[in-house]
Order: sequence, then C-alpha cells, then structure tokens
Amino acid sequence: MQNKEFGDPEDDEERPLMEHILELRDRMLVTLVAIIILSVIAFVFSFEAIRWVVNPVMDPSELVVYDPLETILIQFNFSFIFAVGAGLPIIIYEAFKFMEPGLFENEKRFFALITPASLLLFFMGVTVAYFLVVPVVADLVFYMGEGVVEPAISIELAYNFVMSIIATFGFLFQLPIVLLLAIKTDLISPTFLRDKRIFIYIGFFVLASIFSPDPTLVSQAIVTVVFIILYEASLAVGWYITPRTERDIKTFLRKFERTGGLFGVGGALLAFYLAVNLGLPWWKLVPLVATVFYIGHRLSFRVILNNKALNIGILGPIIATIATETIIRTLETTNEAISIILIVILILGITYGLESLQKHIQRKRT
Repeated sequence: MQNKEFGDPEDDEERPLMEHILELRDRMLVTLVAIIILSVIAFVFSFEAIRWVVNPVMDPSELVVYDPLETILIQFNFSFIFAVGAGLPIIIYEAFKFMEPGLFENEKRFFALITPASLLLFFMGVTVAYFLVVPVVADLVFYMGEGVVEPAISIELAYNFVMSIIATFGFLFQLPIVLLLAIKTDLISPTFLRDKRIFIYIGFFVLASIFSPDPTLVSQAIVTVVFIILYEASLAVGWYITPRTERDIKTFLRKFERTGGLFGVGGALLAFYLAVNLGLPWWKLVPLVATVFYIGHRLSFRVILNNKALNIGILGPIIATIATETIIRTLETTNEAISIILIVILILGITYGLESLQKHIQRKRT
C-alpha cells in the first residue's frame, strides 16, 4: 500500500510523449493569452506608471529623450514586465498542473507553501528598493557630480536604473525561499544556520554596501536589518518544514492554516505603504491587495488538502477596511498610525472570526 504522504505520485501511469507535448502546448497557450491580455491592459496606463517609476531619480518633466522610439519602447517593456508579474499566479498554476501527475504528496505541499511566500517576498523587495534604496542611491550619484556637471538623463536610462535595482532586490528577497529549499533538500541544516548566523549577518552588511552604497551607512543598516529579519524567519520556519512523521506534517499544516489572516495583514500593510507614498486612496488599494494575498494563501490548500480553496474569511480584509475607514471618518482624524493599527487588528480579528464561524458551521453539518 502506498504511503499517502510520501508514496509514489498519484498518477503513476506512463502517458504517450505526444500527450505530454499537447498538454504543454495548451498550458503555454493559456499563459501566453493571459500575458497578452495583461500587456494590453498595462499599456493603457503605462506612460503614467513609468512616470512613477522614474520619479525617485528625477522629476519626469526634466528627463530627456534621445531616440524617437525611446518612449514607446519603454512602454512596451513596462507592459510586458507588468504582465509577467501580474500573471505569475497563472504561470505558476499552469506549471504546477503540468508537473502535478509526477509529484509526490509532500512535494505538492511544499510547492503550495512556498509559492505565496515567494510572491510576498518579491513584492517586499520591490517596495524596499523603490522607496528606500533607489532614492538614496540616486541622491548620492547626483551629489557626487553636483556643481561639476548638469545632469541630462534620458528617460530610458532612468527607467533602466530603477528597474535594475528593483529587480535585484526582488530576487535578493527570495533568500528565505533559497534557505528553505536548502534545508528541505538537506544541503544545510537549521543548526548550521543558527551557529553561523554572526558571519552571515556580516555578509548581509557587505552585500547591502555593494547594492546600496550610502556613505552615511543608514540605508545599509536598514537593508541589513530587513535581511536579518528574513533570515531569522527562515530559520524559524526551517525547523517546521523537515517533518519526519505524518503527525509532524499535520501539526505543521494546522499551524499554517491559521496564518491566512497574517497573509491578509501583510498585503494590507504593503498596500497602505504604497498608497501613502504614491498619493493613492488607501481604502481602495488595501482591500484589493489584502484579499489577493489571502486568496494566495487559501489556494495553497487546494493543493495541500484538496479542500475548498476559499471560505467566508475572504470577506475579512474588505469588511476590516470598510470598518477602519468608517472609524477614521467618525474620529475625524488622518493619523496614519491609527489607521494602520486599526487595519491590522480588524483584519486579524474579523478574518479569524469568519474562519472559525465557517468551521463551526461545517462541524454542525457533519
């Protein structure tokens, strides 16, 4: 009898090569169509978005163009990058469904667990790069040439400068995923990471100095602290992702199931920060991003436990945002700290409350 947790893949029958090729074609076609549609949508607002992208470097109105096709090519580039980023859930889902017949149950679980975490970390890296690193590096570069040369930067150079830093930090923030994969495959152990943490912290600071050359050391310190937090979080999770018994797995899954509200809070905080810095109404962006993060968490359970992907907890971020906005208007205050505290408390409370209510209803039915 096959072990349900660690046994052979559920679909162990060999299929003809042509059948695999046809399935791959269909899934690639779905992905391609999604990227094309998202690219067209992104192109509509691409020019305004590009202005936001280059704003930390220089006022967009002061940038110059050296090639007649420069602006349109940047718009195409941005539209494609946006489409790939926004379409990542579709790309990952189609890739997973293609590989699913050959995966073990524990491999499916691990894939489902790291996917939403990877997306969250990437967006965190992008946020830190855009709002912290890019402005500091740009100010430093201009300061070094101040009084000597008059900057005349093309929109293409400014765009490529910002996007390269954003992409670098987006991928650097995948550090926890890399560490967890290394732990999962027994390349390194949590004990080794714990014992060598001081040397690794020093390495973080060196990397931060390379990617964020700030003479005041402020940005290096901030980036290093962020990396240390990510490292310690990876180390903590590392003790739980190497279960050796079925009981350990069930215990870990129960703990992971309770983190849906935390994913919603993470999305809400990220959205609030973006909204404030971009001058957007946070009460519109927060419920959207928080709900997307919550859905990403719940979709993992479609793979892990084959149960319903969503539940009424999905209403938590929406209800919490409406309640927060109502309270803020009633208090007649614009204090951002109060808004953030209310959002965190209400999303956690309402989401967990709705999830508990659904579990209670399900128990009654059974």
